[in-house]
Amino acid sequence: MVLFTGTISNSVLGLSIGLAIGGLANGAGITTSLIALISNAQPADQAIATACSYLFRSLGSVLGLSILSAIIQQQLRVRLNVALGSGADAEEIVRNVRESLDYIRGLDSQVARVVRDAYGESIRDGFGVVCGLVACAGVASFWLREVRVGK
Repeated sequence: MVLFTGTISNSVLGLSIGLAIGGLANGAGITTSLIALISNAQPADQAIATACSYLFRSLGSVLGLSILSAIIQQQLRVRLNVALGSGADAEEIVRNVRESLDYIRGLDSQVARVVRDAYGESIRDGFGVVCGLVACAGVASFWLREVRVGK
């Protein structure tokens, strides 16, 4: 998915396919882990185990999205300040663009292109962070021990 955000190509189709594959893998992983969790919990503890699973999944989603959004917004601000320079107009553009994407429509075409490029690079950085976290999770999974499902 990261490759189609400008690393090797800008492709909406490639990005869409990557998002679909990622969503399918995420759904399969969540379902598999929930089934494994329930099957390894005692009947009296299954409700608690399920609730904890949903709690940590929701908490992880909220924290992950918040952290990623902060990274993207910070990178966008830095890139726009570098690209647009300093001054009252530049600060106003940076502030308004970070608040709403609709503001880009009212900008000069050359400035709008700079802003769109900065957005693309910032989002690519966010995807890079996600790829790094996925790699860390993949490495950590090597130390998981297998437990037979079934009783």
